Amino acid sequence: MDIQAWPTWWKGWRKVAPVGPETSIRIGAQGRHVVRGFLPYGLRFNLKITSLEQPVRLEVQSSGDMVGTGRFELEERDGGTYVTFYWDVATKEPLLDVFANFGFTRMLMELNHDHLMETGFRGLKLRLEGPTARFPQPVYHW
Repeated sequence: MDIQAWPTWWKGWRKVAPVGPETSIRIGAQGRHVVRGFLPYGLRFNLKITSLEQPVRLEVQSSGDMVGTGRFELEERDGGTYVTFYWDVATKEPLLDVFANFGFTRMLMELNHDHLMETGFRGLKLRLEGPTARFPQPVYHW
């Protein structure tokens, strides 16, 4: 998994920069990330790998504008690989928290998030399957 390449295939992933000289995927490795959907704000956060069981699981801790944990799980199924991403974070930007309290702006923020995740899904699928990739509806669980 080449995390530094994410911005090349994930449209909303604007930047990945390793923290320190080590760039391999290993427990303790860290990176600075910037993401942005269609709304005029970006989120800056660090991800630190806290658990790794290659090639089936990667767990991270997030700090910065988003604080919490994430987990990628890969599973061989139906002749392919299913990827499930668990993301349990909260924003630490006070203005975003204020906007999240209003129905219309909360809806826009959720659409922004879904759009960002959809571009990641489509970009990864194209990267792995090439131009013949088919796009079933992704499943989101809140």
